[in-house]
Amino acid sequence: MPPSPHRRLLFAALLLATAAAAAAGVPRLVAPRGWRPLVALAGGGDAEEAVVRLRAGLRTAWTVLTGLSFDERASAFLDEVREELGDFDLETFHRALPEAHGPWRRLRLVARADGGAYTVRHAPRGAHCAVDPAQDWGSRPGDLAFALRARPVAGDDEATHYLLAAELGLGVGGLRWDRLLSALEESARLLASGDPRSPEAVRELARRPGTRTRLRLLESHPHLRPEDIEVLGTLWEAYPAFGDLVHSFGRVEDLVVYDLKGSGEVQQLRLALRLRPDLLEGHYPHLSAYLAGLGQLALIQAQFLDPAGRVLARCSVDTEGPRLRWECFVRDGALLPVERGRIRADLPASARAGERSFRALVDVRSRINGVETRVHGMQIDWRYATEPGGARLEASMTKVPEVRLQGAVFGFLPVWAVDAALPGDLDALTRAFLTVVCRGNGGRGARFSLRSRSAPTGAATLSFAASAELLQSELLSFAVRLANLKFFPDDAVRRELAALLRALHGAFAQDLERFARLRTEPRPGR
Repeated sequence: MPPSPHRRLLFAALLLATAAAAAAGVPRLVAPRGWRPLVALAGGGDAEEAVVRLRAGLRTAWTVLTGLSFDERASAFLDEVREELGDFDLETFHRALPEAHGPWRRLRLVARADGGAYTVRHAPRGAHCAVDPAQDWGSRPGDLAFALRARPVAGDDEATHYLLAAELGLGVGGLRWDRLLSALEESARLLASGDPRSPEAVRELARRPGTRTRLRLLESHPHLRPEDIEVLGTLWEAYPAFGDLVHSFGRVEDLVVYDLKGSGEVQQLRLALRLRPDLLEGHYPHLSAYLAGLGQLALIQAQFLDPAGRVLARCSVDTEGPRLRWECFVRDGALLPVERGRIRADLPASARAGERSFRALVDVRSRINGVETRVHGMQIDWRYATEPGGARLEASMTKVPEVRLQGAVFGFLPVWAVDAALPGDLDALTRAFLTVVCRGNGGRGARFSLRSRSAPTGAATLSFAASAELLQSELLSFAVRLANLKFFPDDAVRRELAALLRALHGAFAQDLERFARLRTEPRPGR
């Protein structure tokens, strides 16, 4: 909705009040405010350490972007999988895994930044394929260990099932879990500072974005309110090169909402971002066409609930746009649950210590080549616990959701005609597949985990693991064929995506060096 006359007057007053500051050197004042989340993440609040670690991370990222390659065995496996996508089945995929290990077949890969190269290669036979921040493999940023295993299992339905398990570990330098939590809290505070009544806004009266930045944002974001411009302007002045680049292909649709009649203690964050393929077209035409062509590939809507059923946050991801949206209430960086429309400011949800559990309720709507799939009531149960030097987040999906398919494949072949070509109708096949996913794996369903560990040296690792039992069926082959036609990018798109990532890397590196200079240059008049 357009800004009210009251808000327009308020915004005009803010512009006049900040004009003098804008002419007197705002970057020195604004930059620390915008950089605070990353300083918390990379330096634990120490800007000097943050600059050192971010520079190291950028060097590793550049090595990956420019020096990524695969050894002969890894390349052969990837080539075989790509060739089989047009006629995919789990049995063929299982056979393609290069190593036999008991009842399993497996693929194990490792990688490390070495000079200007980042070569993904097979782990030596007998070597432990995992990262550990206290050991050599995992102590450096970019250290990678990946393992994928598969084996056939007997199902109650006399069909062939395969159990798949994957583990991915990554060395992340000094990105410890406590620092990640601090960075998230600082990000929430920064977004909430758009509320002029918030404690953060009062503390930051001398660190306001300049008039020129605000007017530029108003020109490209005429629908944003003053509180949104306040936050977005702060970020743009803290990261001018990165902001200019992102502005060339993306738009912010919303950031923060607050009650003008409130006390300023609680803010509603409503982060809404949109990627604009039309803005990408000039420099990245193939990537632009690819993103525009995704259409309604997936609309994922989720709400997160605490054990008492109170809403903690809502999130949606839409490939049509593409768009990302996140909604929640915060106070001083902590999530606040909502119960029957009432914000429970007395029950902040902190992840600092102890164990917590919550639940995600997910609905998915997808339209691929004319076939519309709706999955309703997908329930994912989460468990979170802190550990010495880190934390563990685990999730499981054991409840079978509702499924419905309709439409016409490629716009002219109706679903009933596809049913005639497959051994069973699509609805029944999809329900059977999801039933195995949710009730298989020894009754544990689909399982996921994320673990953060750190060593006394300051090195840290993130490890992701997932396992699920899958049903070998014509439905899976059919779905992979459709996804291959619609989703997987060609070489031209991949080249443009790599070029865009290199440009983003360069812009952020430029902003980092500017931040380092602003902190060390003498102030005017001294």
